[in-house]
Amino acid sequence: MSDTLIAAIFSVVAIAILAPIANHLITKYRDRRSIHATLRVYEGPLPTLLKNYLRDLRYKPIDQTTPSSPFSTGQLDVFTYLKGYMKLTLHNPTKKKLNAVTLILTEYLNEPLYQIDEGPELCGPTEKKIIVGDLQPGKGRTVHIWTTFAFVDWHRTRLPILFEVTADEFDKFTLKFPFPGYLKRQLGWYVALIALILNILIWLPDLIRWFSRLRT
Repeated sequence: MSDTLIAAIFSVVAIAILAPIANHLITKYRDRRSIHATLRVYEGPLPTLLKNYLRDLRYKPIDQTTPSSPFSTGQLDVFTYLKGYMKLTLHNPTKKKLNAVTLILTEYLNEPLYQIDEGPELCGPTEKKIIVGDLQPGKGRTVHIWTTFAFVDWHRTRLPILFEVTADEFDKFTLKFPFPGYLKRQLGWYVALIALILNILIWLPDLIRWFSRLRT
């Protein structure tokens, strides 16, 4: 039996043995209990719930009794000082349910208000734990957080100190920061300008030759 044939047989056997092992490891890695989070930071817009409440007060007929406020005294005090807003989207990319996902706010977040998804009420400012609940496979939830300080000038490496994410069991927590919208627009203009300059440089020799022929 030739050496080439022996090497080919060993290669086939090795592939047959290693392929299931590699597939098992890849599947196990993908099924790790992990949380992917996307954090967007803005200057503080008013919560929609508050906007609707103020709108109803403004346009309510004078002869009708003013309804009681749905907000606590502490929340009304915080409304005066709202300057920052964060949108934190938590996503479960695995095939397993993540139980009891909780967002723990650190001391850097001073008396924030928050809302889970499009929930019917605002919570805070005294709570330091936000119970997000269970995350089903492939699903996500959004936590809206309003703060008395705008974090838009903070570098993204400092933002993770504002909160922690816990669950009954998970292996890792990945935080992403989308490219800011205004930078996307600026980048689009720069790319278009560079493409225009490159086109001019590519076609410039042909244009010069074309003008030279016209003169002759």
